Amino acid sequence: MKPTDKNQSLHLVDIAVLAASTFHNAVAKTAPSISRGALIAGRDITHGVLKGLSRTLSDDEVTTNNGILQEAFGVANDQLCLLTRLQEAAYPLYDWSVEIEQSYKNCLKSLLIDNSSIEEKEQIICVLEGAVERIDAFLIRTKIASALLKQAAGAIGIEWSDISAGKIQRNIYFPPESKQAAISTLNYFSHILEIKYPDSNIGVSIEQINGRVSLIVTTAEGEEERIEKELDDYGLVVAGKITPEEYLENPYEAIALKQKLELAALELRQTKELMMSERTMHGDRITSLEDQVNFLHKLLDQGQYEKNSVIELLKTVSTEISPVARAALQKLTEHIETKGANVDDPEVIQQFSSAVKEDRSILSKIDQLLIEGAIQGATGNYVYSWIQAIINALPK
Repeated sequence: MKPTDKNQSLHLVDIAVLAASTFHNAVAKTAPSISRGALIAGRDITHGVLKGLSRTLSDDEVTTNNGILQEAFGVANDQLCLLTRLQEAAYPLYDWSVEIEQSYKNCLKSLLIDNSSIEEKEQIICVLEGAVERIDAFLIRTKIASALLKQAAGAIGIEWSDISAGKIQRNIYFPPESKQAAISTLNYFSHILEIKYPDSNIGVSIEQINGRVSLIVTTAEGEEERIEKELDDYGLVVAGKITPEEYLENPYEAIALKQKLELAALELRQTKELMMSERTMHGDRITSLEDQVNFLHKLLDQGQYEKNSVIELLKTVSTEISPVARAALQKLTEHIETKGANVDDPEVIQQFSSAVKEDRSILSKIDQLLIEGAIQGATGNYVYSWIQAIINALPK
């Protein structure tokens, strides 16, 4: 990567930062009041993520070889996609007309004029704001930021398809006695996707780090929701809640899946028997076969996974706050573990409020974790929405 290429990429990202900033970029009052808070937060976090990408590009030690830039561009793209989805939800009847498309193209072209100062680019934004309605400018500026991000990635040789693909990831820790059977069952999901979506470019990989097993599914942009649903349905088959025959139309494939699950159960049972034999010698405690199957299902249970992601976020934040606030978050975590992360639960709101009163830095630390992409993809979107709902419910 040449320095000139990196400088060009940084220049484009800095324009994207301006486009997505709060500069003359209030959320249109036409948005439903229930959506305005989410849109404001989405705009602010997007601006922060793009500023973070700009700082990363400014670091001389960061190159495309170490993978950091690819990840940083991926996080920025994920956040812009989330903001776009929030806008679509808030303005479901919005019509992107020919006139609006032309305004978008004209503004983008003007912003890309070489050698113009940041003040001149701010003036271009002001011209756009004066030419269209506030709602139009808000959507145009988000689209401009997305277009500039794509150009910035191309300037340093990053393939856009490498960062714009959707990614679904589920992580869980398996005890040694169940790991191999679990991995075998998870690997079979790749075959399921091949027979159900033969024309789609979907990748499935399994990563192991010590006791943790990660199932990673990459899809074309826009297909995440469909594949998430497929993974949830596969989890129901593994848990025995629906039969392979109900899940698969092809009788041959249904029999093959049934046999696969029977082999996994046999492997679990044999491993259990071997370790029970060892227990007579060493006194080790072995979890039942039923518990192992349920443990595997936790990975494929989206609701459980999302709840765990909220708990993981709160535990991460707890390491850097005052002891009193940490105790309050611990109490909230225990409540969520037993009763779930329901945003309508007064106890959840009250306990989170108590923690924030003790240490206001909790909110900024949560924002920073989300900006850095600590939790990504659909689950990251869920955690982001959960936090926003809780913050909006706090007593003002």
